Amino acid sequence: MIKLFSILSAVMLLSFSIPGAARSEGTDTVRLKLLNSPAINTLYSIDDHFTIVSGKDKAAVTDALRAICSDNSGTVAAENDGTIKCGAVFEAERLERTEAAAGSSNERFFLIKNNIPQPFVYRNSSIPSYDELSAPPNGQISGKYNIIDLFQYMSALCKKDNGKPAIVVSKRYGRFVRLTQVGAVEGFNYFLSSGEEKEPWYFACEGKQKFIVEKDYKYSSEEDNKLFFYQNRGLEGIDFVKGNDIGSMAGLIQETIPVNETVEKEFLNEMALEISNLKLDFVKTSAGSRYSGFYKGDKEGCGLVTIKHQNFGKEELVRVFTYEVCSNNVAAVTDNTAFASLLKYIFSL
Repeated sequence: MIKLFSILSAVMLLSFSIPGAARSEGTDTVRLKLLNSPAINTLYSIDDHFTIVSGKDKAAVTDALRAICSDNSGTVAAENDGTIKCGAVFEAERLERTEAAAGSSNERFFLIKNNIPQPFVYRNSSIPSYDELSAPPNGQISGKYNIIDLFQYMSALCKKDNGKPAIVVSKRYGRFVRLTQVGAVEGFNYFLSSGEEKEPWYFACEGKQKFIVEKDYKYSSEEDNKLFFYQNRGLEGIDFVKGNDIGSMAGLIQETIPVNETVEKEFLNEMALEISNLKLDFVKTSAGSRYSGFYKGDKEGCGLVTIKHQNFGKEELVRVFTYEVCSNNVAAVTDNTAFASLLKYIFSL
């Protein structure tokens, strides 16, 4: 099992900065109301429009989001399994968690998209307040940072120096894994679900005070992560694919490994049984593909389970499997196939 350092449960309200604006402006924004909500344990500012919050009580977080919607003269237009759409004010959806993350902190993560730019604030007792931020010394980063806390630390440091973040992660294209540049939201989702795994990744800040954080490749899941910080260095010299450079990825995408239906069926049945017994959501991989499992509840003594399979091409192919698990007997209910954009993948439950 990958070692994931626990997110500290004690939280404190940290100082914040709104670049180019007075501190008194924007005090009623969605992000600041979330910052002051007792239901929120941690709050991450991803960029001006995207916020990620976590809390141990899913119902309390969704209640807080509904209240904020009402406070901002919004109306909850749609709500389904932790997804809230508050008119033109915001949209909030629950993010996937890895099996390791579920076992370590049991935090529930929600992604909130705002149409109006939000102030850069965060709540996180694991990193310094915004006013006290400073760069670590060059070399291996000391301390046992959770990967997503380190993401917020470096994002805030880059923001404070008026820099622009550039994130490169390991992505699979068929049988190949390539370093690929991604946006801030997809980068955070990657760090949340896969940041502790063996593949390397990079977080760079481009600007006058540029820097880079890099994670070394791990040969064993039992190894601790080796994270390094380097001032005055960026992505130069690193071979990666730009996210919008479809032409350079086309050859890799065509090499997608065909699914062995017999092997996949056995894998899915075992995963559905495990989800039903544990009553937990988690993610597993098989044959280079990602399977996200969700426990949907109990019906007449039988567990209801949904598993989503994602594979990447020019568009994302999403297959959804639904199972009913009764006394360790697994029965498939549906097998649906649908296309969705990469953004929908990032928001998927």
